[in-house]
Amino acid sequence: MRAVAGVALLVGPALAAALVCCSSPFPSCLDYDKSCSAFRDGGDEASDGGPDVVTPPGCDPTKAPKDSPACVDDSFGVFVSPAGDDGAAGKKTAPVKTIGKGLEVAAARGLPRVYVCEGTYETAAEVNAPVSIYGGLTCTWAPTDAKPKLAPAKGIALRVTKVAGAVLVEDLEVVGSADANTPGDSAIAAFVSESTNVTFRNVTLTSRAGTAGAKGASRSNYAGATASKGGTASGATGGIATPCTCMDGTTSTGGAGASGAGGGIQNGSASPSVGAGNAGTTGAMMCTDGQLGTNGAGGAAGTPSTVPGELSAAGWVGGAMSTNAANGNPAQGGGGGGSRTDLSFAGGGGGCGGCGGSGGVGGTTGGSSFALLAFNATAAIVGSSTLSSGAGGLGGTGGDGQAGQAGGVFGAGICKGGAGGDGAGGSGGGGGAGGHSVPIGFVGTEPKATGATLTPGAKGGSGPGGQPGAGSGTAGTAGTAGPEGKAQNSLAL
Repeated sequence: MRAVAGVALLVGPALAAALVCCSSPFPSCLDYDKSCSAFRDGGDEASDGGPDVVTPPGCDPTKAPKDSPACVDDSFGVFVSPAGDDGAAGKKTAPVKTIGKGLEVAAARGLPRVYVCEGTYETAAEVNAPVSIYGGLTCTWAPTDAKPKLAPAKGIALRVTKVAGAVLVEDLEVVGSADANTPGDSAIAAFVSESTNVTFRNVTLTSRAGTAGAKGASRSNYAGATASKGGTASGATGGIATPCTCMDGTTSTGGAGASGAGGGIQNGSASPSVGAGNAGTTGAMMCTDGQLGTNGAGGAAGTPSTVPGELSAAGWVGGAMSTNAANGNPAQGGGGGGSRTDLSFAGGGGGCGGCGGSGGVGGTTGGSSFALLAFNATAAIVGSSTLSSGAGGLGGTGGDGQAGQAGGVFGAGICKGGAGGDGAGGSGGGGGAGGHSVPIGFVGTEPKATGATLTPGAKGGSGPGGQPGAGSGTAGTAGTAGPEGKAQNSLAL
């Protein structure tokens, strides 16, 4: 009999170890000293007192399986082998094939462990019950120093999601890879989300490089290299006003030519407004040509994305794309030409002002690389563990602005119309943020790393801003480059 907190209890060896650990001055078994570190065995604490699980004879659940082979038993766990079959029973002699299936079967049977033998597993796994994962075993279930490798082609390799009980991952290599065909995709080996007691012991967590962000697209705001020609006069009838509409809805109009009777002369216009009155003059003995339209004004450059992403319960989501740059503004149309009233000859119309070039689309963020992410979770890394992250992805370059459209030529008449001004070039899109390279990223409580080796890779470089559109008119503005990513051992996200 042993008294704990004034209550007489009959305890077995494993439960006694739990009570020693959790009655220490530390608030939980995550804040352990040497007396507690041996008892880090997720899910096994209940194995001596639970109604469904009986500790095998000779098994010491406070030890790793290689140090207590009697625990490697069908009554205490589910077995996984690369040569297994997910339709099998999960026994030593009939293992399942994937770690995820092993976790599913163990949870359904109320077993505390999944035993994984050496080899490579290419299907991601998720822990959503207090079940622990143990490697360090051959496929004849004997101890070995070799770690089985969990390495799916892309995506998060191992998740622990909303588990209230203890989970231990031991003697396992976990590799996270980005999708090489997806710009800005991140590489994440392990993700612990909203779980209260997760420990990684003697593990290797490796995340490969994040992929580069995508360059922003370049778009068009008009059709044709030159805006529409001004209307041509016919005898006493002046060239008509010529309206043009750009793809973004902005407009420019060449002014109408004066009639032979001396009426109807117009200035060219643009919306938004640009330029002063530019119509010609009408007279009995002479007239003047319409004048050239004023070139369009440039628009604002695109702004960069500020961070490469955000961590939530759903995982790591890439940051917002950099903003698209503004289009250049259209130019003023040419003024209408004057007429000679003594001859009843009309003036020509002005050409349309050119449309502004389209602004470049913003570049996307580079992918990040995290060996371990923790979101509102309590996690620890102990023993001879190694966490390393690959290079962060380069931020995507902002899209280049389109050159402004050339103005339309004048319409003929006794006095010709003016040519339209040239549209302003579009500005360059903002650059994408570079991705992070961080072994441990977290929101909430920082995972405790004791004795582990943490090695970050190179931070992702900033995405350059897009080039401004030029042409013969006013040039746009270059886009702003995005920020670089970060490379450090641990980062609050």
